[in-house]
Amino acid sequence: MTIEATTITDDVGIPDSVSVSTESQVTDDPALKESNSGKSMTETSSTSSSDESSKFVKKETRHVFFLRMIVLLILFSASAAISLVVFFVTSNGETETFESLYYAAADKVTGK
Repeated sequence: MTIEATTITDDVGIPDSVSVSTESQVTDDPALKESNSGKSMTETSSTSSSDESSKFVKKETRHVFFLRMIVLLILFSASAAISLVVFFVTSNGETETFESLYYAAADKVTGK
């Protein structure tokens, strides 16, 4: 599809007839991406900015993934540490209680 516009631009030096191509071609073939002979400057800069944008999105996605893994690692480490602290505190408390009751019962049996 080609649109032609005719304007009067004698003072500026721009041609009277300007041809604008609105055909778009979407492809993943690198050879076709590199041949931008039929594309205008804005289409080329749009393509390069979309390439930069996709690189930025991939980089940010990777960073978000790593941050999620770090958060999960921190949560797992914190839960393991809290569980171990609770285990050792209660274990020591139960051991002390058991030993004191045992020696009290042993003293009653032995008559001390």
